Amino acid sequence: MGCYTVPLAAAILLYFGRKNHDSQALRLLNFILGGSSVMLVIDHAWNDELLAFSASDLLLGFVMTAGAMLFWAAIITVEKTRLPAPTEKKA
Repeated sequence: MGCYTVPLAAAILLYFGRKNHDSQALRLLNFILGGSSVMLVIDHAWNDELLAFSASDLLLGFVMTAGAMLFWAAIITVEKTRLPAPTEKKA
């Protein structure tokens, strides 16, 4: 249970915390964290482990959340390097 509660908590905190600093990148991170939580809940329900909880499972949740954030950072970095610099329009 711990492995899906950590990214779910991170997604919820990010959702309410990004009110002042909303951006496309933060929305993408929110979708990645939320989507990974849903997939983990489905996996645990499928294997009848929905309420199983241990310290190692909680640690796995932190590792998986960090992995999702690293994946997000890689996506953002690639997108920033691929996009051309904005040009000014001449009047």
